[in-house]
Amino acid sequence: MLNILNKFGFFNKKPKNKKTGTATDYLPDEIGSRIAIRDGVLHISEELLGNVNMLDFVAEQKRSGVTEHEFHKANEFNDLFNRETINFDKNTNKSELQKEVKTILTKAHEAKASDIHIKDLGTHCLVRFRIIGMLSNYITYPAEHGRSLIACIYSSMCQATSRSVYSPRERHEARIVNQTYLPKGVYSIRVHTEPTERANAPEGVGACMYLRLLYDATKASGDLNTRLSMLGFLPEQIDVFSFLTTRTGLVLISGPTGHGKSTVLKHCQEAMVDNRPQKSYMSVEDPPEYIIEGVDQVAVTTNDENKGIAYTNAIAGAMRSDPDNLMIGEMRYPEAIQAGLQAAMTGHGVWATLHASNAFGIIPRMVTLLTETGYSNALEYICEPSVLAGLEYQRLIPILCPKCSQLFTEKKDYDKSMQNKIMSIFTDIDAIRVRGDDGCEHCNFRGVIGQKVAAEVIATDSTMLNFMRNGDFESAKDYWIKDKKGITHVQHALRLVKEGLADPIITEDRLGLPLDIEGVFKC
Repeated sequence: MLNILNKFGFFNKKPKNKKTGTATDYLPDEIGSRIAIRDGVLHISEELLGNVNMLDFVAEQKRSGVTEHEFHKANEFNDLFNRETINFDKNTNKSELQKEVKTILTKAHEAKASDIHIKDLGTHCLVRFRIIGMLSNYITYPAEHGRSLIACIYSSMCQATSRSVYSPRERHEARIVNQTYLPKGVYSIRVHTEPTERANAPEGVGACMYLRLLYDATKASGDLNTRLSMLGFLPEQIDVFSFLTTRTGLVLISGPTGHGKSTVLKHCQEAMVDNRPQKSYMSVEDPPEYIIEGVDQVAVTTNDENKGIAYTNAIAGAMRSDPDNLMIGEMRYPEAIQAGLQAAMTGHGVWATLHASNAFGIIPRMVTLLTETGYSNALEYICEPSVLAGLEYQRLIPILCPKCSQLFTEKKDYDKSMQNKIMSIFTDIDAIRVRGDDGCEHCNFRGVIGQKVAAEVIATDSTMLNFMRNGDFESAKDYWIKDKKGITHVQHALRLVKEGLADPIITEDRLGLPLDIEGVFKC
């Protein structure tokens, strides 16, 4: 007979004998619903392979007399054991589910997580936290309970920005803004769900929910130099930013999701407000992620099908409100790009974000989107000195713990391929450090303690714009590097490695590029 699990699928009593044992004194939440004892054998779902808590638990059971254990594929474990566990969701009301969600949010906040992933995997539901850019497992739930949590979050805790009724078969966008549900210090939580194919889920569909925690950064203060230095920008890059804050025209911030674009925008806008309070500042966002002091923030809220038109109308409304500077949260739609360019052409400062693979890649991305609206000469339209002022691209690089990191020269078992790259790139390797094997209490045993940007910041000029207008982006980049002393985001990341602040392997992984991508050179 399978052990009877408690309400949350955890074992709750110590086994009495090898044949009829009914559980343990303590079983961590993350493995509770994926282990069972039947006829003196410990049965474990394969997704726990390598889990430290699982290994400790198996060792404890051996001491208690349960010496045999078997691993099962996730769907096999589900078929063999899930039917015999207690289905507790029918007895769980909304307030209990909300309380449980609040606990998850609080734990994520305490761990300084940027994101929470709740994944219905069909056989079970897995909750993961992204901390300093890296995902780690937090807790595992029985599948039906996990689905109930996802539905509860969207239906009873969110302010929907798309459909008001939750369906696991549809994509949803929403926000948690009610302070009753938010940990202190979290301004809001952006919520996104995606339907995914799962063989063992009802009707073969399992919803995955992604929650972005937006921390309250309103206490940030100081001039632009203080703010951007804190984020890791180099002095010469801050000088370029400072110049761009005085210009009219379009400044575009790019980078992958979760790499700090909104944070940079916030700091630049607040520094501009502090430096020139006599001007009027507005933003158009979908929706506002942070409170930006001194900026009148306008939320774009409408169905996805009309979002481009809604952006156009919101920007047009903002322009009729007499702003000196306009911030557009993200240029996802051709209509938003078109409206932003028109605002720049009328002599306003316009700051916005856009997804691209590097700073010069912003322009082809804009051209692609504008072509969808019928522009045949998009490059000519964009690459005007009065229109395009600046381009920026960034990625966040994890910073090593100073307490437990190790010198590269003393790390005997370091990856051979990376060793060769390091020797080919750097003339001086004495200061290079790598992640410690086990971490320490100072970094919560992660080996890293924070993140800094690796960025490229460009102020355009007529020469550069002429190259780009003709589609010659390689010449534009060469001119920027050689004549304007530009620093690419890869070179910026290499500085962090050389100074012993970033691990080469972690840095390469975060860049998504080989460290020697820009050719064999010494630095």
